Amino acid sequence: MKYYGIRNRQTGELARQFYGKNAKGNVSTVSLYNIDDPLSVHIFLTKNKNTALSLINDGYCEYNGETYELDDRLKNLKEDLEIYESEFNL
Repeated sequence: MKYYGIRNRQTGELARQFYGKNAKGNVSTVSLYNIDDPLSVHIFLTKNKNTALSLINDGYCEYNGETYELDDRLKNLKEDLEIYESEFNL
C-alpha cells in the first residue's frame, strides 16, 4: 500500500505529526521542528496524497475525521517541501 508524507527537499527530513496535550479542536500539527509538550508524535503518513498536498499548499486539511495543520514555521519553506512516497504494508 502506498503512503504519502512531507519532506524537506534540501535535507530529506520527514515531517512529523504532533498531537498536543492541549490540542484545540483535536488538530494535529505537522512539522519538521519539535513542538512543545506533545502527547504523541510520529512520522506523518497518509493514504491520501491530496491530504499531504493540501497541507503544503493551504497549510490546513481535514481528512477521514482527522484535522491537520502545518506548523507556521513551515509556511515560509513551502518551496522546499515536497511529497514523500513510501510503499509498505502496515
